[in-house]
Amino acid sequence: MARSYATASAAALSLMLADASFAQTYRDAGGSVVPGVVVVGGSGSGPLFTSSNPGQIAGSFSATLSGFQPTPSYSYQSVTTASTAYALPTGAVVIFYNTGANPINVKLGASGVSVAPGQADVIQPNAWMAFTVGSSAYYAVVSNGGPSTVVASGGIGLPTGGGGGGGGSGGTVAQGSAAAASNAWPVSETVAGSIVSSSNPVPMTFGSGVMLPGFAATPTVNLGALNGAALDSSVQAVKTALGSPFQAGGSIANTSFGISGNLPAFAATPTFNVGTIPAVVLAAGSNAIGSVTVTSLPSLAAGTNTIGAISNTSFGANQGTPAVVANAWPVYPTIGGSAVGASNPVPITYGSGVSLPSGSNPIGTVGVTALPALPAGPNAIGSVSVSNFPSTQPVSIAGASGTPYQPSTTVGTTSGALTFSPAPTAFIKLCVPSSASNGIWVNWAGAAATASAPSEYMPPGQCDSWIKSTRFLPTGTINAIASASVGVSLIYY
Repeated sequence: MARSYATASAAALSLMLADASFAQTYRDAGGSVVPGVVVVGGSGSGPLFTSSNPGQIAGSFSATLSGFQPTPSYSYQSVTTASTAYALPTGAVVIFYNTGANPINVKLGASGVSVAPGQADVIQPNAWMAFTVGSSAYYAVVSNGGPSTVVASGGIGLPTGGGGGGGGSGGTVAQGSAAAASNAWPVSETVAGSIVSSSNPVPMTFGSGVMLPGFAATPTVNLGALNGAALDSSVQAVKTALGSPFQAGGSIANTSFGISGNLPAFAATPTFNVGTIPAVVLAAGSNAIGSVTVTSLPSLAAGTNTIGAISNTSFGANQGTPAVVANAWPVYPTIGGSAVGASNPVPITYGSGVSLPSGSNPIGTVGVTALPALPAGPNAIGSVSVSNFPSTQPVSIAGASGTPYQPSTTVGTTSGALTFSPAPTAFIKLCVPSSASNGIWVNWAGAAATASAPSEYMPPGQCDSWIKSTRFLPTGTINAIASASVGVSLIYY
């Protein structure tokens, strides 16, 4: 910024003041000169820098402005309706791009900064907003109405340009010569908001004496609902000729007719004559006619009385004399729904201080899923305690020793696999240096790494370790991605 105007303006002001101080004097009512000096302008309209004699300073101002230049440093995040804070990308100015379908709110601050939907600065979908970072190191972001995504770009300079919609102005559109079919604009007629079609016709009302035009085919006319007053006189004559059986309150004098559907309600319970029901004659042989339920049986006479079979699902039974083996009923114990046997024994739990009889006493099995190879010599790692049968047994598990592999590894801005040669068999350790400008996202399960869940985010200064001796070591592809390329520490064996 040029500041040359300051010296020139000060010099001009000094000359103006000096000139005014020598050129102007004030006298009292008697004409005597009043000691002192009052600064006035050349016009003599009053003291300088007042409403009646404002001062004027001439000069020039110049500045050099440059457009936004990325660091480059970026932050790619998925935005939900829950506020989340992220580290700002490197740069004095950060531009936030809303690349999702819903508005987002952004707020800068410290590590614990948060923002609620509808608060702070709102960025509409497919729009951007720039911020001067100042002392802030984090930003909080939240979406309004649904999920969205945000890209934060760090850099310096004045953000300019940007994509957006276009505008238009009014004007006149020439349709062409009148009465020319080739210049006609198509018009679609609508009824109740839908285009006219065979399923949505144009309603027409005809008055008395209106002649319908000729039709290419026989039309279908909906006459609507006809009420009694609109019935033709001939229809009224037919109704009268049918007589009282069809009038309200009459009766039907007909002994032979078909009825279908539901009968209407009756003022009183009617009597129907169904005629004579013919006797049912069963043919010789077996005739299944369904089941017969007998609610009670009469007393039977002395002697033999065959009445058929009786089925009873619940009744008392006399087992016989108690404590007599011959009268005992067999009982078969079961465990888990299966009979007790050699393959389904009765479990026995020994309490504290239980003494086992002499001889062989099987108490179960101890299963070891996998043991690594042990080096030569003793390898004592502790003891194994068997529940309800205290006993310690030396168990050895092989450790790993040797020189680990530590290749130079860089995580780029696209998902890529970490390189292992040879494949790790004992442990893996991955660290992001605390001096790194940004962290990385890692997918340990073999899928492509993304800058969002389920990938794991490792900020600068964090390490992750996997050790086979602690029960798990990933053996598949491990992919990683970063907002900006960063060198990481990879150690394995």
